[in-house]
Amino acid sequence: MNQNQNLQLVRMSAVVGHRGAAHHAPENTLGGLTAASKAGAQWVELDVRLNADGDLIIFHDDNLLRMAGVNARVIDTTGAELAQLDVGGGFDPGFEGERIPTLAETWQRAQELGLGVNLEIKATRHVDGVDAAEARRVGTGLAQFIGDAEMLNGGLLVSSFSEVALDAFAQAGLGVAMALNLDPLPADWRSKAQKLGVGAIHLNDRHIDPEIAARVVAAGLVVGVFTVNNVDRARQLWDWGVTSVFSDDPQKLLEKQ
Repeated sequence: MNQNQNLQLVRMSAVVGHRGAAHHAPENTLGGLTAASKAGAQWVELDVRLNADGDLIIFHDDNLLRMAGVNARVIDTTGAELAQLDVGGGFDPGFEGERIPTLAETWQRAQELGLGVNLEIKATRHVDGVDAAEARRVGTGLAQFIGDAEMLNGGLLVSSFSEVALDAFAQAGLGVAMALNLDPLPADWRSKAQKLGVGAIHLNDRHIDPEIAARVVAAGLVVGVFTVNNVDRARQLWDWGVTSVFSDDPQKLLEKQ
């Protein structure tokens, strides 16, 4: 599907809190949103995926083991089961009892804090790649939930490594800006971006240099880079034309910006 005629650009803030503010609070949690806001972030990046009930939740990994100590896939776990898990105590005792939030809860908290949100669509990975059917369901479900992007005070950007997910989201015709995540930049990046109608390319910090940044900017696309926790590196990337860097420690970068 070619969305070029409806291409939307959103310029996020120069510093975007990665998974909320992953250095200051458990990632992808309501506490993380509050921490990001207190750190001075205007935008945050969060991961959205499906649980076993088909509901949208905010969580990065396919498996619950790293965050919750339970060896089970998110897609196989119900909302009721997820609600019982603690994803904060392992980060810091002060966050004990922090839960995996639903998209609806997260949306509400972001509105209250006036945060712009980059929602990255996630789907379960298999040996041969991301589950395309699941990615399509997340993209479609997210579009149904959003309905009207004006509901979010600070702004909204939807991104993904999955072209299937982005295309499914775009089919709703909401006019919400999208970004394609690439790691590294492939030879056909321009055709991929044009086909999807994305307004931004998000790249891994390990795979960007001045020439790559210049090529993407020259194509009329916004460039974001993940994950950057070093102030000097952030300044270098901004000098190259990068619009936004995603950081676990937005406060440190904002203080030295």
